[in-house]
Amino acid sequence: MSPRRRFGALALVIGMSVAGGAYAQDPPPEEIADQPAPSIQDTPPNILVVDFDWVIRQSDAAQSVQNQLNEERQALQDRFAELEADLRTMEQELEAMGEDVSDEEQLERRREFEQLVANTQREAQARRSILDQAFREAMDQVRDATVRAIADIADNAEAEIVLNVNQTVIYSRDRNISQQALDALNEQLPDVEVELPAQE
Repeated sequence: MSPRRRFGALALVIGMSVAGGAYAQDPPPEEIADQPAPSIQDTPPNILVVDFDWVIRQSDAAQSVQNQLNEERQALQDRFAELEADLRTMEQELEAMGEDVSDEEQLERRREFEQLVANTQREAQARRSILDQAFREAMDQVRDATVRAIADIADNAEAEIVLNVNQTVIYSRDRNISQQALDALNEQLPDVEVELPAQE
């Protein structure tokens, strides 16, 4: 009988004894002494430890993703720096308009300028959102590959449990498979291409 079923049977016996009251009879002491002590588990589980976040940060794939995003962010910053310079020039021209331009024309140009500013801000925000989404999707690929690499190592080691280091207090150093996981991840997924939609 398994420990769990043995515990359940014991609980049932205890329940019957309480319910039976005076009709329940205790077994003789010699019978209790002859019963084997319950065993929770003969051998401890094979447990491995991994620093999941460290593996991802150090991986070639994650660094390739970060490099691509840095390039895209720099290109975005350069592009909108030029647009901001053009907007400042337009604003200065609006302020320099003299009496030879009617109030109606000044108002119309001011409206066009404000609309252009609003459109530029929306475009910048939309492009940043696209970059953020692309970054998340690329990093999801890295995380999935990391889990697969760890699972392969655990399977080869016949491990029953893999814990993240932040879930442990003390562990043996030879239980830590972080470097193995990193090496396996770099071999399986050396880089990830960040997919960005074409700009219109």
